[in-house]
Amino acid sequence: MGKSYLMLSWVKTLMYGGTWPDGTAFTQPIDGAMILWVETEGGEPLNIPSAKKMGIDISRICTIHDAKTEGNSVNLMDNKDLESIISIAGFPKVVAIVVDSLSGGHNANENETGAGKIVQGITQIARKVNKPLLLAHHVNKQGFSTDAPNMSHVRGSGSQLQYPRIVVQLDSPDPRRPDVKRVTCTK
Repeated sequence: MGKSYLMLSWVKTLMYGGTWPDGTAFTQPIDGAMILWVETEGGEPLNIPSAKKMGIDISRICTIHDAKTEGNSVNLMDNKDLESIISIAGFPKVVAIVVDSLSGGHNANENETGAGKIVQGITQIARKVNKPLLLAHHVNKQGFSTDAPNMSHVRGSGSQLQYPRIVVQLDSPDPRRPDVKRVTCTK
């Protein structure tokens, strides 16, 4: 719980300035910055109101949806969807791509090494358009732990982890306070 909210908070920091989760100030927001939000789980009905509540101008959040797609979730294995991502991400004002989430964007078996090809494909898109990519993914179902998360907590095949440069994990270490989240950089 909380992946989309964390992504929205990072989007807000890029757009308006603020602080990163480690408390570091970001005082040079990107004027007029737009974000490409790639929604794979159909969460727009939840995320758009959350963005508004956070003070984010939602007109600065782009999606690949239009009247033809009727808000359908994005498929990271569909060439048409991938071409749309490349096209929109290439706009000069788009400063980052958010994929929420990897799990909802494909029908491959996450526990097989081939799942890494999906991550490789979207990281190649980010490289092609020279924009950072924030990719949300679910952790495995190990439950609460006071120990800091590590790479074994990422759900699915380890092949998915070879392509990201940075892996940050969000968890709730205290079962009595599930609303308290911990953010840990594990790669």
